[in-house]
Amino acid sequence: MPEVKIDSIRISSSELESYNTDLFGIEEQLTELLTSSENMLTRSGEEIFRKLEIKNNLLLCGKPGVGKTRSVYWLSKKLKEFKKDFNLDLYSVKLGTILSENLGESSRNLEKLFENLREQAKDGTIIILFIDEIDSIGLSRWKITENDGIRRVLSTLFVELDKNVNLPTFIFVAATNRADLLDSALIRRFSRIIRFPEEMNKTAFEAFIRYIFDFEFSENDLVKLYEIVESLKLTPSDIKECFTIAYLNSKDLQSDLIESISDALVKRVSLVLHDETEKEIFKVKSG
Repeated sequence: MPEVKIDSIRISSSELESYNTDLFGIEEQLTELLTSSENMLTRSGEEIFRKLEIKNNLLLCGKPGVGKTRSVYWLSKKLKEFKKDFNLDLYSVKLGTILSENLGESSRNLEKLFENLREQAKDGTIIILFIDEIDSIGLSRWKITENDGIRRVLSTLFVELDKNVNLPTFIFVAATNRADLLDSALIRRFSRIIRFPEEMNKTAFEAFIRYIFDFEFSENDLVKLYEIVESLKLTPSDIKECFTIAYLNSKDLQSDLIESISDALVKRVSLVLHDETEKEIFKVKSG
């Protein structure tokens, strides 16, 4: 696989601005993300920063659909406002696009990616590099002992993350759905680990449903709908999917919206129960 072309992973200004970054229920995580990033950009030359050996590496943890990727786009917009006198570029890549059958080439691809972007940051442009699915190579070394090639890629990643010090214009953000499987040495290289809640709380759910539909719901309706959401531990992505189904199935938003949302959520219950049953059947057959 040829090296990653930088322009191909750059998020254009128009794409960034048009990206929907309305987020609900993760205000604490967004505050942590923004504050840490701002301090990394403004305090990198301070003595305390040096003594603490802070690296400009942030790790976002949470299951699919909780808002990790959307948060990185949100962060980019906020940092553009914070650093108005600077250009800011966001680069987004999945590690799977870097990996090659030739794992030695994969290591070079990864090294070149970091080198090129850190070099671009030297001209004063703020660079945010976002790598999703870091667990695709970041698994504990105990789990990949049989694959020396993957170990070499992981070692390359360690080296590159260690270089992200004293950089006033470069931030690396990684995301994972399986932080529990990540190598402990990799986790130690992140100065901030931000964990996203697995489900939406009631206050966030009510704000989200009112934002989407701009409709006055009764407290009783909200309680009933949230009971389903809570029982399934639905992520914002799950809830949005149910809202989409309800909206497309509803003939009259004024008269049957609640029923349509309820039906969509109930079908989600059936789907989850079916999945769990399939898993149990598989366990029995495997046993």
